[in-house]
Amino acid sequence: MTMHLRLLPKPGAGQDPPPKRRKWERSEAYSLTDDEVRHLRAALQNLRRKLGGWRAVAEATGIPREAVSQAGSAHDGRPHPMIAIKVARAARVSLEALLSGTIHDADVCPACGRKKAP
Repeated sequence: MTMHLRLLPKPGAGQDPPPKRRKWERSEAYSLTDDEVRHLRAALQNLRRKLGGWRAVAEATGIPREAVSQAGSAHDGRPHPMIAIKVARAARVSLEALLSGTIHDADVCPACGRKKAP
C-alpha cells in the first residue's frame, strides 16, 4: 500500500476571513441573552434586599461592590457570565434557575415546600 500526500490550500484561501473583533470584546458564545440579563438583574436586586445592600452582596459573592452594583443596574451594559455563577452560588440556587427566572430557595423542596435538612 502506497501513502499519498495531499496538498491543501492555505488556510483562509478561497474562504471568507473570520470576522475581526477587538481583543477586549467578549465572544458572543460567552454572552448572556437579554432574558438572562434581566433575570440576573432581578436576582441581584432580590439578593440586595435580602442581605441589606450592595456591600453585603459583594461580600457574599466575592465580587467588588462596584461591579455588583453595576451588574444590578438596568442602564449598564451586559454583566459578565461569571457574575451569574457567583450570584447563583451566593443565593444557593442553580445557575439554570437563576438565568431562566424560575428561582427556588435551595433550602426548600420545589415540589412540596418542605424545608430540607442541612
